[in-house]
Amino acid sequence: MNYIHSRYQVSLSACSPLSLPVVHVSRPRLLHGIGYGLLTRCVQKAGKISNEDLLYTLSVFITEPISWVEKYEWRSMNDLEICAIATFWKSIGDAMGIQYTGYLARIGWPDGLEFYKDIKAWATNYEVKFMVPAKTNKITVDELIPLLLFYVPYRLRAAGSHMVGVMMGDRLRAAMMLVGFRFLYLGN
Repeated sequence: MNYIHSRYQVSLSACSPLSLPVVHVSRPRLLHGIGYGLLTRCVQKAGKISNEDLLYTLSVFITEPISWVEKYEWRSMNDLEICAIATFWKSIGDAMGIQYTGYLARIGWPDGLEFYKDIKAWATNYEVKFMVPAKTNKITVDELIPLLLFYVPYRLRAAGSHMVGVMMGDRLRAAMMLVGFRFLYLGN
């Protein structure tokens, strides 16, 4: 049985023990590539999400883990690790059909590290422009925090709610209309 996609040809009938890992990696990659791309195109055609919003969401998956490691881990990520994360998520963005031209400063990047720097700068500008306080944000965060704290014991939920606010960056906290958390826990 053969599956053919624009970039992949996978033969499931020729499964020797040495080729099994290749088949197991290639087949999900094939199916997910089709699924992500199809879903993205359908949602975009329906006018539910713009390419710019998809690109920002992709940027969050690239930049946030790196910034969290920088803030909360015992060591920062090295350039190779940052390059790997950015390269991985760029391939997901490519499979989803996200367009970079006209948004990011460059069209091509020599490696994932350059892509990371480019998308991080673009995402910061995007946040300044679009991450602004709104009543709909407040409604969303008022439903999201209890969801995040569902398994937290009842007596700890008030403190947990404040901790969620502290973990947000200043811009996100302001956009969600959450006030006072930074001063309460960080002492600034």
